[in-house]
Amino acid sequence: MIQLPTDVHSYAQPNVARVTHLAWKAQVDFDSKTIRATTTWTIQSESAQEIILDTKGLSIEEVKVDGKKSDFSLGSADAILGQALTIPIEKDTKTIAIRYTTSPEANTRFYLHNHKLYWRVAGCRVRILRASVLPTVQK
Repeated sequence: MIQLPTDVHSYAQPNVARVTHLAWKAQVDFDSKTIRATTTWTIQSESAQEIILDTKGLSIEEVKVDGKKSDFSLGSADAILGQALTIPIEKDTKTIAIRYTTSPEANTRFYLHNHKLYWRVAGCRVRILRASVLPTVQK
């Protein structure tokens, strides 16, 4: 894998295991101001035993590794960085899927205009705020 610089605003360790492609299936609930979604990441690793993603205010309901239900852990919450989502993987793991619900207090907003859905990020640290909508690796 190509070595990437370390991002001090992320728990992720992309030089150990990284995401390469995203499939996102989401249901936006405008009344409750939440999103219920499943994020499926294709991952790349050489010999990692875990992958770490950034989250912020997400309620993680289920994690699957290559289609099989998996354990996971959430680290301590940090006001700026959010929480680390750690998922055990094996060296040949190809995908991880995370089913979750966002918080109504997420730092992003969805709205409708002319029958189109728009996503507005409030604030200047877009990469960190993105973690309040989907588990991600900061790049």
